Amino acid sequence: MIVVCSPGSARSEYVNDEVDYFIKLGRAGHIIPLIVEGVPYSGDEGSECFPPALRALPRELEPLGIDLKKFGVRDAFLRVIATLLELDLDSFISRVFAERVKRGVMCAVLAIVVGAGVWYERDFIIGSSLDASAQYNMGEMYYYGLGVETDYVKAMEWYLRAAENGNVDAQFSIGLMYDEGQGVAQDYAEAMKWYLKAAENGNASAQNNIGYLYENGLGVAQDYVKAMEWYLKAAENGNDVAQYNIGELYYYGHGVERDYAEAMKWYLKAAENGNASAQNNIGYLYDEGLGVAQDYAEAMKWYLKAAENGHSQARNNLERLQQKLNSQE
Repeated sequence: MIVVCSPGSARSEYVNDEVDYFIKLGRAGHIIPLIVEGVPYSGDEGSECFPPALRALPRELEPLGIDLKKFGVRDAFLRVIATLLELDLDSFISRVFAERVKRGVMCAVLAIVVGAGVWYERDFIIGSSLDASAQYNMGEMYYYGLGVETDYVKAMEWYLRAAENGNVDAQFSIGLMYDEGQGVAQDYAEAMKWYLKAAENGNASAQNNIGYLYENGLGVAQDYVKAMEWYLKAAENGNDVAQYNIGELYYYGHGVERDYAEAMKWYLKAAENGNASAQNNIGYLYDEGLGVAQDYAEAMKWYLKAAENGHSQARNNLERLQQKLNSQE
């Protein structure tokens, strides 16, 4: 049994009766509390999120709650499913992503979370406190269709509420939706406005996207120097896409003098953070001897890394280089 826990549901007699009935069936050990807001065992009616029947369980039967705000929407639901199926979390996640979430698993996910979004939104309607991270999570539910139908308009509504309360991730998400025209008309200037809000609050993805808008002249005049400035901010915050983009500016000589060695330096930073495009480009630099001594073995190694990370061009490069080497034998 999954109990969506919040101060609102904790005060609901209906929820408590359902939990109490399940416990009387001898199923207390199969209760999974999904905490969307509040604190369990807080002793304060305003923040307590466990219904009385849960709080009354003996210590050995106390359930471990899964906190939506702590883990985020997707990770929290994965934890719920892993617990429900009595699977090791790490192996379950590996299986899910290795299989690219097979249809059967996805159906199970949706079946498990159905109603969660309804209860979550109901909490806000009946007047529980509006927490910015919870509002952001509501936006995520509607954006990704977790427990509810995908609805970009509603996602935007919840992101805006969260953003107004200072949630940086929501500010970035609003920028992204304007950038891509999801739920709103595509508007690069508006995207820039929201990216700037998130970037000023340290969001590296927003900093990178501002760089991209400047690099490509989207909503602003094209400016490679400003693009580099923003990419550097994001790169310093560990953003691998920004590190890759800096490598690209040096590779093509956009706003800077073309420098293959400098491009290699930044591709390596991105590659170390798992960026498959950077791994492919490192392979190409070794393949062609650009900025480094030509080294087919190194090229092969990096193409292989990128291919293993799903980079289709790297697979083509790998085959091409292998044919080239075979013809030289």
